[in-house]
Amino acid sequence: IQKHARKLVCKKALQRGVCAVLTIQCFVRKTLATILVQERRRQHNSTIIQASWRKYAALNSYLSAQAIARWCQIHHRGSVGRRKYNELNREVKAKYLQSRWRGYRALKRYKRQLSAILTIQCARRCYISRVELSALKSQARDLSNVVEERDKLRLEAN
Repeated sequence: IQKHARKLVCKKALQRGVCAVLTIQCFVRKTLATILVQERRRQHNSTIIQASWRKYAALNSYLSAQAIARWCQIHHRGSVGRRKYNELNREVKAKYLQSRWRGYRALKRYKRQLSAILTIQCARRCYISRVELSALKSQARDLSNVVEERDKLRLEAN
């Protein structure tokens, strides 16, 4: 009986020891698992924070580069526009000067031609006047003509 009683007492002590060991093992495993989960959560959260920071930094860098590119494009377009305007303006001014110069030369040529025409007309009229004057002088010398004129005047007077 003692043998069985000792056996039962040892068995219960063994069971309590095994149960205590299992409880301690379970607690330790639970604690280790909790620490591991917390570490992984901290790692995951820090990864999310780092990714968010990288995303923010990349977006900020991209927006800065985009703003700089836009500024450069605007100023380049303005420069090209001003260059085109200046070229066109230079062409317009050159055309204006050329047209004024051609007009000046044409007016000068016209005045020279007009002066020549007037000189020719004056010479022609002088020549015709001289011819008519000589014809009138020859008629005036002719006595028969004088007599005819006198008779005409008498008839008109009467």
